[in-house]
Amino acid sequence: MLLKKHKGLVLTIGFAVVFVVLGFLIIAAILGGGGDSNTCDTTGDVAGSISNSKDKTKRAKSMYDFLRSQGATPQAAAGILGVWEMESQLDPNALNSSSGAFGVAQWLGSRKTNLQNFAKSQGKQANSLDVQMKWLMKELNSTHKSSKHILKDKDVHETVLDWLKVYEGLSQDPSQWHLSTRNKYADRWYTKFGASDSGGDSNISDGSEAADTNTESGECGEGNDVEDGSGKIAEDPSKQGGSIHWNYGKEPADVKKYLKDPKKSGLTFSQGGKGWFNPGGQCVHFASSYFKAIHKGAPSVMTMYGRDNAKNWAKNMGGKVSSTPHAGAMASGANLPHITSGDAGHTWIVLHVLANGDTIIAEQNMANSSGGISGDDANKPDTWNFGVISKAYAEKHGIQYFTPDSKKYPLNW
Repeated sequence: MLLKKHKGLVLTIGFAVVFVVLGFLIIAAILGGGGDSNTCDTTGDVAGSISNSKDKTKRAKSMYDFLRSQGATPQAAAGILGVWEMESQLDPNALNSSSGAFGVAQWLGSRKTNLQNFAKSQGKQANSLDVQMKWLMKELNSTHKSSKHILKDKDVHETVLDWLKVYEGLSQDPSQWHLSTRNKYADRWYTKFGASDSGGDSNISDGSEAADTNTESGECGEGNDVEDGSGKIAEDPSKQGGSIHWNYGKEPADVKKYLKDPKKSGLTFSQGGKGWFNPGGQCVHFASSYFKAIHKGAPSVMTMYGRDNAKNWAKNMGGKVSSTPHAGAMASGANLPHITSGDAGHTWIVLHVLANGDTIIAEQNMANSSGGISGDDANKPDTWNFGVISKAYAEKHGIQYFTPDSKKYPLNW
C-alpha cells in the first residue's frame, strides 16, 4: 500500500509540474507575440537591438550599422554621427540642463515628448539608444520626410550641412552650425567605419520597387507623395542631349506618377495668367509663380533672367543655392545647350528626383524637336510643360538649386 501511495504521489506531482511549465510557456508566448501588428510600422528590429554601451566608439558603430541598414551611404552615416557627436557625444542619456534637449539628437519640445511616448508604446525607456534610432526612422518616414533624401548623400561634409539645415531645422541659424568641428568628427567616423565599408552603396534601394512600397494604396504613406531619390523611368535623357521635354498632356505613362499639377496650386493653364503672381510667357514667369504657390509664405520675387532666378529667390528668402536637387526646388542655369540658345539661361521647378539623380521638372517657354511646346516659344503664354534632365547634364553645366527652409516655407503641392 505504501508503494502504491508513493507512485500516486509521484504521478500527481509530475502532472502538476507539466501543467505549470505549459502555463508559463503559454503566458510567455502571449507576451512575446502581443506586439503591434500594424504592418505599416517602419521601425521594426531591422538592425537588431542596439545596446547602450558605455564605450562611445561601440555606440557609434552600432548607430553607423543601423543607418547603413536603413539605406544610408557610408558618407551620410558618418556625417550624421559627426553632427550628433557635437550635440550629445552620441550619448542617449544626454540632457541639456538649460533647454531640456534630450538624447543623441537632442530632441526638444514636442519632438522630445513624441520620443517619450514612442518609447512607452515600445515598452522601453526613452534613453534607450535602440529606441532613439528607431524613433529617428519614424520621424524620417513621417514628420521629417523632407530629410530622408540626405541618407543618399555621397559627401560627408554635404551631409553634415544638409542634416543641420533640414533635419535639425537650423537653416536660418548658421551660428549653431560649427561646421569645422562637426566636419572633423564626421571625417573621423568615416575614416574609422566608412572608408573600409566594403558594402559601399549596396543597401541603397534603386527605387524601382521597395522605395515605393508605401505609395500605392495610400494606407501607409501619402498616396502619390513619392520620396526623393526613388523610382526610375524608361526614358533616358542622356541619350537625347541631356534632357527631354514633353508637350503638356503627352507625357509617358511611367513619368506621370511623379508629376505635380500646377492647377492644384491655383495656377490656370492658358487663361491670361489667372492665379499667377507673375503672368507671362517666359520661363521666369512660370517658375516664380509656381514656386511662390507651392511654398507657403514665400515672398513675391521678380527676376529678369532665368539664369539668376534660383540665386535671387535664395537671397530674398534667406537661403543659399546648392548643386543638390530636391522636390520643390527652384533651378537655374546659364548657357544650356539643347535647352536654351541664349545666355539669359533657363529656370524651372523640380518635381521629383529619381533614384539615378535625374530630375523630373515643370517649366515654361520650351521647344522640342516638334517646335514650341509652351510659353512664348509656342505663342502660348501662361502655360507649362514637363520634362526630365539627367544628373550628368546638370552637373556638367553647373545647375543651381534653391530649396527653402521647410519649417519657414513649408512645401504644399
